Amino acid sequence: MSQVIIVGGGPVGLMGAVILGQKGIKVTLIEARDAVTSKDESRAIVWMPRALELLGHLGISEPFLAAGIRRAEHLFLSPGGKTLLTLAFDKVPSSYNFTLQMPQHDSEHLLEVQALKTGNVTVLRGCKAETLSQTEMGVVVTYTDASGMSHHIQGEWGIGADGTHGVCREMLDIPMRWNDYGTDSAVADFELKTDRDPTTSHIVLDPSRPHGLFAFAPGRWRLIYRLNKGEDRKALTTEGAATTMLKRYYPDVTVTGFLWASAFRLGQGNDEHYRAGRWFLMGDAAH
Repeated sequence: MSQVIIVGGGPVGLMGAVILGQKGIKVTLIEARDAVTSKDESRAIVWMPRALELLGHLGISEPFLAAGIRRAEHLFLSPGGKTLLTLAFDKVPSSYNFTLQMPQHDSEHLLEVQALKTGNVTVLRGCKAETLSQTEMGVVVTYTDASGMSHHIQGEWGIGADGTHGVCREMLDIPMRWNDYGTDSAVADFELKTDRDPTTSHIVLDPSRPHGLFAFAPGRWRLIYRLNKGEDRKALTTEGAATTMLKRYYPDVTVTGFLWASAFRLGQGNDEHYRAGRWFLMGDAAH
């Protein structure tokens, strides 16, 4: 029997497995996807200084630092190109006075390597959690594997780290309070040729449509832009629409490939509590 069962193998679930595994705690991690996030679907791309400090504390920061791009500053511009503000990270009171940009694929891969290296972590991929339960002595997860066969696994404690739209919070009957900001935003990732500095993010505070451009991997850049009221999210995140948007705002770049685009609602959610008996929630499952 594992001491801890983690449902969800994104960066948060894998980080939890690394921490526990390094402490000598036996962990079984259940993840519905067969593999880490696609390299062309970058998703979460930023490691903040405090998270980098955690990697350093765990003694595993070097492969991350070698794989990522260090962002030194945010450059805020007017629509006409005038610099309004330069927000540099060199004053951050940390030995990691920068943010580290890297695709979620790389983060998940490196974290899984470190988790397995502890010798205390088992990763079950292609397995979908169906039910969660608990007694005074432990927790039970029922899951189906890639062939559709059902299994039961027991542990002393459980962690739900399966994201905003995961099943753990609902199964544990933990309500989330949501504050809707009333705005949609979009991101689109490209392969680009450009002379722009990859250590600087370029953000234009245009009242008609704020937008920004920054590197997250060698030769790969992310465009972020607001979706205005009444605009169709799906229509404005096609390859054609995103490329048109990029060329309109940053005509100096050359597009060599389109990778991925997605729209999301801006808001803030927070669970009413992060624990239900022997189960805990963390990451986007919690807030």
